[in-house]
Amino acid sequence: MRLLLLLCSCLWSSLGFSQTTISGRVLDAKSGDGLPGVTVLQTATTNGTSSDARGYFSFTVPAQSDSVALTVSSIGYATRRFRVAAGNAPVTVRLAVDLKPAPVCYFAPAWLQLSLLSGVRYAPVGARVLLDGSAYARVPLTATASYQTDFARNHALHLGLGLPSIRRFRAPSLTENLDYQQLRAPAANTAFDSYTADLGVYIGYLGGVRLPTFVLGTGYARWRQTDADISSASTGYGYTLGLRFSAFPAPFNVYASAKATHWPTYWQWQGSLSHGLPRNFQAGVALNKVRNYTELSLLFTRYFY
Repeated sequence: MRLLLLLCSCLWSSLGFSQTTISGRVLDAKSGDGLPGVTVLQTATTNGTSSDARGYFSFTVPAQSDSVALTVSSIGYATRRFRVAAGNAPVTVRLAVDLKPAPVCYFAPAWLQLSLLSGVRYAPVGARVLLDGSAYARVPLTATASYQTDFARNHALHLGLGLPSIRRFRAPSLTENLDYQQLRAPAANTAFDSYTADLGVYIGYLGGVRLPTFVLGTGYARWRQTDADISSASTGYGYTLGLRFSAFPAPFNVYASAKATHWPTYWQWQGSLSHGLPRNFQAGVALNKVRNYTELSLLFTRYFY
């Protein structure tokens, strides 16, 4: 019995000390604000995590004799590599804005984004999937698909394709997106189809303030009324203007976008507002308005790195 207890004790000890936890917070070196979405990796491995909405992170690593090498990186900031004592107190990492020019980079770690959508007027049930295949498939494209429905006559479909970015990890940078959108809402007497191409221009920082991404685009759309007794349609080309904010500073930690498209005889208004939550979750709302069709959707998103 003593031998059995000794063996269990050894096994428990080996399991208990087979891993150690690395935790801390990532801050902007100038403002002191927590930085969300920063990648923290054990150097030369894929083991790591991303900081939450307030900059905090925590993950486990195999037991080390004395220290662990870390690599901390984020878009627009200089990458830091350093060692921390294993099992020590939480670490504070301060990232400075990287002002150095960098070569074009097309590849980034693949990630998956899953969202539940709920429209408050026409399509109460839906989902969205976003997949970045930059690393696993070695294809520098981002694919998006979403669908909402009321299981009757109303539905909303969106398909998107993000093309390889130019100077993706440094400013100035350009991002290109192709989108297809289909709306069917007899309740709003609306049938709408559009094909658009957008160019996002990110300049960087001005006076220490991170600027939004400016969106310019063009496309082709067809709108018609679904009432059989009324024959009305509008078809033609349009142009798009918009802004995307990757993250407002703490304590807000809000992600936002707004886009207006002028079609031949009307405007389409689109926007979203979301807030980062712990454990790679995010909650928010999205708006899409085309003439007498107005849909406000609730979003709940989970990111997988």
